[in-house]
Amino acid sequence: MAADMQGEGDEGLAKRVFCGIMLGQDAYVIADSLRGTGIQVHAADVINDFVGHGGCDSVEWLHKIRIGANGEGDFHLGDEPSPFCFGFTTDECLSRESFHPNADGAAAYAVVLRRKLDEIGYT
Repeated sequence: MAADMQGEGDEGLAKRVFCGIMLGQDAYVIADSLRGTGIQVHAADVINDFVGHGGCDSVEWLHKIRIGANGEGDFHLGDEPSPFCFGFTTDECLSRESFHPNADGAAAYAVVLRRKLDEIGYT
């Protein structure tokens, strides 16, 4: 993956910034370490933006635990057994949407990404 993120141009930079967003608080340590090797990578913190928008807040940006198939990427009846499926017949599975952003959360991630790109002078 590191080699894939070393690419030049828009795609390489976008991958590096996005990776930094997704890693959370450890992203700054990892980004500093990678910059020390010459890889241009940056981190962006979403915590302050997401305060008050968790799965139990009145305006949710993140899904809570979701059970059942909610999309093509989820587990469906007849799929190979998984530790994410439970019950006597393993017909109840955690959705991969669990703890991931909804549409508003995805938009909030985009705002954080744009802010970081502006901060580092990328246009």
